Amino acid sequence: MATRSEVWAYLEKIYKNKARCKFCSLELACTGGSTSAPMRHVRSKHPTVLLVSTAKSSNPQPKMTAFSARPITESRSERISDLIGNLIGKCMLPISIVDVPAFIKLMEFLEPTFKVPCRRTMTKRLETQQELLKVKVKEEMTHHKSTKVTLTMDMNEIM
Repeated sequence: MATRSEVWAYLEKIYKNKARCKFCSLELACTGGSTSAPMRHVRSKHPTVLLVSTAKSSNPQPKMTAFSARPITESRSERISDLIGNLIGKCMLPISIVDVPAFIKLMEFLEPTFKVPCRRTMTKRLETQQELLKVKVKEEMTHHKSTKVTLTMDMNEIM
């Protein structure tokens, strides 16, 4: 297996068709000498790592953005998605805002590795939040029997 690929700076060869990631010790397949899967692993799981520049590169100095990118945890991703849902609900924004290129660019600038949920996913999240809020309101009204509720309506006369 040839070791010319830049990915070998981050891998340790352990078997003929196997390599181990130097960062997380995950064993990766290098079937037929291919380094595509290990390269994807390093780029997706360790985005802060700069791949060694090859002779093809005329400018070996890394860009500043390479130092700021960090993998986003699932809990942080969930929290950001919840906050987007809260923003949509509190400001009565259209759910489709998550598909607007300007919003996506803003999120990419704020959190480069966060993937903004699509409109359908956000709709499901908001429906789930709505159901949880309904349960909470019912529970609150059941436990606090002294709570008074006032309903008002503004109706136009139809003739």
